This record gives sequence, C-alpha cells and structure tokens, in this order.
Amino acid sequence: MKFKKSSIVPVVFVLLFFQPVSTPSGAWSLSFAAQEQRSQDLGIASPVNPANPVNPVLQSSFLLDRTMPRPLLLCDERLPSGPVAYPEVDFRWAFAAKTSHDGKSSTQPVTQDMALKSGDQVKMMVELQRKCFIYLFHDNRRDSVKLLFPYALQQFEGDYQPERRYYIPRGEAWFRLDENRGQEIFYLVASPKRLDELEKAYLRHESAEAPSKAETARALVDLIRELRRQHRELSSPAERPVPIGGTLRSVGKVQDTDRLDIATFADEILSTGFVARTYTIEHK
Repeated sequence: MKFKKSSIVPVVFVLLFFQPVSTPSGAWSLSFAAQEQRSQDLGIASPVNPANPVNPVLQSSFLLDRTMPRPLLLCDERLPSGPVAYPEVDFRWAFAAKTSHDGKSSTQPVTQDMALKSGDQVKMMVELQRKCFIYLFHDNRRDSVKLLFPYALQQFEGDYQPERRYYIPRGEAWFRLDENRGQEIFYLVASPKRLDELEKAYLRHESAEAPSKAETARALVDLIRELRRQHRELSSPAERPVPIGGTLRSVGKVQDTDRLDIATFADEILSTGFVARTYTIEHK
C-alpha cells in the first residue's frame, strides 16, 4: 500500500502520541507522560539528554496533558494522622426555675449564679446521648448533701438508658424553696466511667450519725472539688443549645400545673472526659 508524502506526518503523530504501555497487571492504558507531569508538579526539572533530545511531537502531548484530569495527584494528599478525640461524655441537661413576682409567674433557665426567693421552684432534666455516668448533688451548706440524680446509685445498673429523659424530681413535681434563706448549691458531675470514690464518699455521708453529718458532707464536697481540679486541664466541655420541639433543704415537692416541659431549655454537653459544674443560687 502506497502513502503520499503529505499523509506520512499525521500517521506518525498518531502512532507516537497514542503509544500504548503495559501496566504491571497486564492491562493496557494510554500514557500521557504522567511521570514528566509529576516532576513538574513537584518543581523538579526533567533531565534532558543532549544525545537523545525530546521528540517535539511527544512534547506537544504535555500541553494536552495539562488539560486532562490528573488522578495520580490524589496520591499526594495526606489523611490526618494520630487518634481523633471523640466525646466520651454526651448528654442533654436542663435546669429551670419557676418564679413569681408581682402576681406574674414565669419559667426560665437557671444560670450558674442566680438569685431566687422563697416560694420559687426549680426542676432539672437529664437525657443521655451516649452511655456515661451523671451525678447531681444538692448541698444545703449546713450538714446535708443530697444525691438528686441518679435517684439511687443502683439505677446505674438498671433503668439508665440513652435517649430517655429523666426529670428531677420525677414526673411533674418541682422543688420549692422554703423559708430557710442562704445559698443553695448544686454540683453536676459527669464521667465516662463510674466514680467509685465519689459514690463511697456519698454512702459514708448517708450512713453517718447526726453528729458526723456535717463532717462527712464537707468531705464529700471537698472530693467533688478535687475531682474537678484534677480533670480541669485534661478536658474542656463544649456546649451548644439544643432546641426540642417543696423545700430544697428537705427535698419537698410541689405539683406543676403548667405542664411545661423544661427540655425546652436543654443544652447538650459534650466532653472527651470529665465534666463538673457548680450552680450557686442565692436563696433570698
């Protein structure tokens, strides 16, 4: 078969440009000078052998290659190395107060330092997002520290499940501030594991005789503060709002007639380790 001179150059271009190369698996692919392109991407000059100059026809393929996808560059991306910290403590928490002034009642979230008066009421809610261990204590600043949550330590081994709301006190009851004015202090503690020392300190206080109540109460509070100090630098809780569509000294209760779900005020608390909060209410 004869070729005219004018048809030789296009044929040579096609043969040179589309040179098949064999891959290690035996499959065939088209080479677009990927190694040469990678050298340019890394800022490395490609060696030129004067005895074997680059074919100008192949060199033109480099220009085409710049407009083609370069999947080989994905190999240069680095995934994050090292362990990723996930929250071990994750729960929703609500603390609300129902107040009455000038004949008008309102319900609002309790802040960490707040003033309330006798007759005002408070209520809390805990909802686990993942299994962790939450403790809520009330300190009357005299001789008693009361465990408000869990309802009993044995609850950790039974009715204690994620995605379930636990109200404190249970049901529609609220705590009412009595006439004994002073500070009402609440300690909220959360940990990925049960705090055996804290539980033992509470049981010692519960079983102590009246003359020793004040001493064991102070020992329990000191332990809570020490745990908080030990973990302060290890983890810092993150919080974000989560929209969700009686006598404190003697833990007396009053029935709520408004039927307000205090979960409306819930925050989600997340931490890679330990959480400790103190709420001080000035009882006026």
